[in-house]
Amino acid sequence: MSVWQRSTAAVQSPFRMQGRLPNRAVPFASDYRLDSSVVDVTLARALFNNNEPRYKLGAGFARAAINVPTGFMGIPILKTDTEGESEAQDWLNRLLPQWSGSILAIHKATYIDGETLVRIRPANRSPAYAALFGPTDRDLELSYEPSESFEVIHAEEDMGAIAAFRVKHLFYVEEGGTTVEKYLWETITADSVKLEYQDGYRPTREFGNPLGFVPAVHIKNEAARHELRGRSELEPLEPYLKFYNDVMLHAGSASQLHSTAKLTVRVQDVERFLANNFTDAEIADGRLRFRDKDVLFFETGAPEIGVTGAAAYQEGADIIQAQAPLGDTNTLLEYIFLNIVDVSEVPEWAFGGAIASSKASVTEQSAPLIHKVNRKRSLFENEWALVGRMALKMLGFATRVEVSWDDLAQKDTKAEAEALKALADAVVALNDAGIMSKKAAVDHLRPYVKALLVYDTQDEETERARIDAEVDAIAESLVNQPPLEESDEDDEEDRQAGLRAVR
Repeated sequence: MSVWQRSTAAVQSPFRMQGRLPNRAVPFASDYRLDSSVVDVTLARALFNNNEPRYKLGAGFARAAINVPTGFMGIPILKTDTEGESEAQDWLNRLLPQWSGSILAIHKATYIDGETLVRIRPANRSPAYAALFGPTDRDLELSYEPSESFEVIHAEEDMGAIAAFRVKHLFYVEEGGTTVEKYLWETITADSVKLEYQDGYRPTREFGNPLGFVPAVHIKNEAARHELRGRSELEPLEPYLKFYNDVMLHAGSASQLHSTAKLTVRVQDVERFLANNFTDAEIADGRLRFRDKDVLFFETGAPEIGVTGAAAYQEGADIIQAQAPLGDTNTLLEYIFLNIVDVSEVPEWAFGGAIASSKASVTEQSAPLIHKVNRKRSLFENEWALVGRMALKMLGFATRVEVSWDDLAQKDTKAEAEALKALADAVVALNDAGIMSKKAAVDHLRPYVKALLVYDTQDEETERARIDAEVDAIAESLVNQPPLEESDEDDEEDRQAGLRAVR
C-alpha cells in the first residue's frame, strides 16, 4: 500500500471484468469494497513545511503547489435566492468578511490533508471574553476539524449519506503534579449531542440537539464515488519531490568533488623535496602546509604539457580538477521540475523560476491553473451553499443559498476599455440610424456597464407609444383639413392614399 495511506478497511478487489461477453452470465461484483483509507497527514504536512529529511531538497515545491491554488480560489460569494436586499442577505454580507481567514485556512487544509470537517458555532464562546458580548450578539464562528480528529458516520442504507459526525477533542489536566493528555469524543446527530470522556474521566453526557440538524459539513478533495475520504494535492507529487531531492543530493556531492582542486607533485628524491619546501616541524608532524607558499622548489624542472614517456617522470606539480558533471544533471532536474508543473497544474512562474525553462508567456501558462481552480470551486460549491444555509437557519431564516465566485480571468483594463468604447459607438450609430431604440441600446450595454442609468419610461411613453402618437397626429391633421376644390382632385387622391398608408 502507498506510503500515503493508512488503510482502515480491506484493499479494493482488482478489476475483474473488461466488458460483457455474449451468452455468458456476468456476476455482480460481490466483493466490492468502499475505500476508507485516509491520507497520511503527518507526511503531507511535513512536505508542506519541508521538515522531512528524506525530501528536504525537493519538498520546497510543495508550498507553492498548495498556496497558489488556495490564493486563486478566493472566498465564495453567498447569496440568498430572495430577490432584492433582505435581512438574511444582510447577515451573509456581515458574516463573510469575518469568515474570510477561516475559509482560506479551510481550503489550504483540505488541499494538504485531503478533507476537513467545517463547523458552525456561536462566536465568542470563550469565558475569557464573556463580559465583552451580550445575549443579543448572534455572530457565528466558522472553524474546522483536521482529518485525523473526526470520523464520518454514514447511513447504513446509503454510504453516501451522512448520519452523524464523531469528533475527538484533546485537552490537558493536572494529575499528580504532571500534565496529562485526555480525550473527549463528541458524537453529533440531528437529534442529540453525546460527550464521552477517556477512561471515564467524567460521566458521559447526552442532550438534545435544538437545531434539528448537524451543524457541520464534510469537505473532501478529489474524492471518487467509491472513496469515503478525500485525497491530498501532494499525493501525486510525492515521487517527483523525492526524485528531485535525490538528484540534488547527487549533484551536491559531485559539486564538492569537482569544485575542490587537488595538487599532485612528482619528485625523484622525496626527502630532499620536503627539506627544500617545508619546515622540520611540519615534516615531523606529518602535516604539510601549502598556505602562503607561493613557490615550490624542484630539482630538475617541470615537464612540458603533452610530454610522454620517461620525460613525464621529471619533477614537477599539477592541479587536478574534475570536470563539472552538472550539464546532464541540469537536464534531469529540468525534466523533473516540468513533471512537477504538469502534475500540480501550477505554472512555472508560481514556483519562482527555479529553472529557466519557461517557454510561454504568463497568460498562456496560467490556463491550467485557472481550469484547476474552477474545478475546485465546482467541487466545493455545494458544501459552501450548505454552510450558508445552516448559518441562516441558526439565525432564524429558512432560505436557499446560492454560491458564486470572483472572476479568475486576467483582465487587460486598456483592451477592455477600447472594446467597450467600440461597442458603445456602434450601438449609438445604430440608434442614430433608427435601427435600434434607446431602450434596446441600454439593455444591450448594461451587462458591460453595471452603473448604466435605467431607461425608465411609462407604458404610454415607450417607443411604440410615441410612434403611434405621431401616426395618429398625422392622420388627424389629414382628416381635419378643409374640403378641397374640384381643381384639387388629384391632390386629394394623393392625400387619401397617404392617409391609408399611414393607417
